[in-house]
Amino acid sequence: MSGTGLHKALDASPRAERAPVPSRLSRWIAANAQVLGASAAVASARQGEHARVLATWPEGQTDSGLINHTAVALDDKTIVSRQPGQEIMVAIPVRLTGRPGAIGFRLKDDPETTDEALTARVRDAVLRRLEDDTPPSNAAYLKPLSPAARANVDDDVRALAARQGAALDVIATILDHEDLPRAGRALADALAARFACTRVSLGVRRFSKLKLVAVSGTASFDTRSAVMTAMTRAMRETLALGRSVSLPVHSSSDVPPPNHLALVDLVKTPAMLSVPLIDSGKTIGTLVLERDRPFSEGDVEQIAQLVVLSSPVFSLKKRDTSGPFERIALAARRAFCSIFGTSYPMAKLLLLAVLGVGIWSSQYHQALSISADAAIEASVQRAVVAGANSFISQVEKRAGDVVYQGDVLARLDVEDLQLERLKWASERDKLVKEQRATLAQRDRTRVRVLSAQRAQAQSQIDFLDAQIERAVLRAPIDGVVIAGDLSEALGSPVERGQLLFEVASLRDYRLILTVDESDIGDVGEGYRGKLKLRSLPHESFAFVVTRITPVSTPGDGANQFRLEANLENPPESLRPGMAGVARIDAGERPIGVIWTRNFVRWARIKLWRVGLL
Repeated sequence: MSGTGLHKALDASPRAERAPVPSRLSRWIAANAQVLGASAAVASARQGEHARVLATWPEGQTDSGLINHTAVALDDKTIVSRQPGQEIMVAIPVRLTGRPGAIGFRLKDDPETTDEALTARVRDAVLRRLEDDTPPSNAAYLKPLSPAARANVDDDVRALAARQGAALDVIATILDHEDLPRAGRALADALAARFACTRVSLGVRRFSKLKLVAVSGTASFDTRSAVMTAMTRAMRETLALGRSVSLPVHSSSDVPPPNHLALVDLVKTPAMLSVPLIDSGKTIGTLVLERDRPFSEGDVEQIAQLVVLSSPVFSLKKRDTSGPFERIALAARRAFCSIFGTSYPMAKLLLLAVLGVGIWSSQYHQALSISADAAIEASVQRAVVAGANSFISQVEKRAGDVVYQGDVLARLDVEDLQLERLKWASERDKLVKEQRATLAQRDRTRVRVLSAQRAQAQSQIDFLDAQIERAVLRAPIDGVVIAGDLSEALGSPVERGQLLFEVASLRDYRLILTVDESDIGDVGEGYRGKLKLRSLPHESFAFVVTRITPVSTPGDGANQFRLEANLENPPESLRPGMAGVARIDAGERPIGVIWTRNFVRWARIKLWRVGLL
């Protein structure tokens, strides 16, 4: 029964009517509350299928939230409820002279204390009080209950019935779904809900591989993520060990498996239980359960029983919902038996024809050519930028013009700079006159000051002269202007450092090839090829690959790599920016390999993705 149901039973059911609080039990929980510094405490016990409040502290006060948490703790669960800025409610199960009970406390909020540390402190305090103060007797306040022996037998019967009912529920959950992923997810969700797990993961063996098929609470997950990869490794480790793995370990002599420790360190989970699924002596999968508190021996035993009972049903569901590759393998085996038998002569002829084509395609070789987009670039390029904030006053050249070093490309407006220079020149002349007058007066200190000011003015003049000189934009090298058309931008403002022109050399060229990432493994430095340019389709040019850059760029739906090559005999008509198509000679391969290389690559990736490679 859930905590809400128990709480309603406490409030509404006549069987859960609260009895008068025994003074001895009241003193016992009051002592525990004072040791822990609690503001309220509640003690409850199970009576039949209901819960009964035995004592509260302070006496006469009702704390409904704490009563509800204590009722849930009767199911052998430790409850910790936190709300920022408020008090913490902790309820732990205890046994009062052999009977199941629970005691709950309302404590001060302590954000720095973890739930595990808080639970351990409460449990240690209660157990210490039980040892020091002799546990309260049930006879004093459980008189409506049956005798102890009969009650224990009833509890065992109810526990057995609950476990059998849970197993039937799990089996029904698996059978309710047609496909394996949904059945696995339903199984994971059921176990997560029943055992208060934060996550339950299920892996299924496919051929010799193990595939993660379900995670509780989510319909989709990325098997390539770090957590799921570590989870798969832990599952494989469980398959190799052939036994359950519980963390933290119950005995100091147990050595935790390394992959499980790595998973715990990665997800920071306090407790983990990994259980293999075994059917007919064969391990078909692994379950990994994670939660915020350790798994007790009772939990481990109950989970193991559920797994043992549900594994055959899950194995049957796995066979019924086998994937296409498993069905193809079974069909291929049956076809093999049929082909090498006495029947199906047409099938035998077809097989022989296929074998003949396969042998021919493996023996006949052909040159493999890798196609790539190509573009001509100049080996030397120079940028021309604005030297100061100004305006474009005159444009001499534009993109496509051939220029020589020192040719004027454009001029910037220098009127403001000239006015600034005139101001500083006047200041300099003024300081010169003042310095001469001071020399006549033999005031050496003033002379030094004026000399420094004069040097400062002269440096400003030199700086402005350099700015005025840089306002005339000149070609840095011989070549062609490949970028920069300012003829329609006269009078437009420019900023210092703004790129205005790009000039490329006409002497040295390099060829830039763009190769798809699926073909990059078939080419290398030193490979030769042929180039055809769109502007010169009747000619082909030989080249040699000189460099493969390690950086890829997206394009045309796939990543592409940039290769550099040198043209052996570049014509005079070449210009930077020309584009075309190149074919790289990758050597001779069997014709069957050339025909099927794209399909084989695609198939290998797909098989790897589904875990068959």
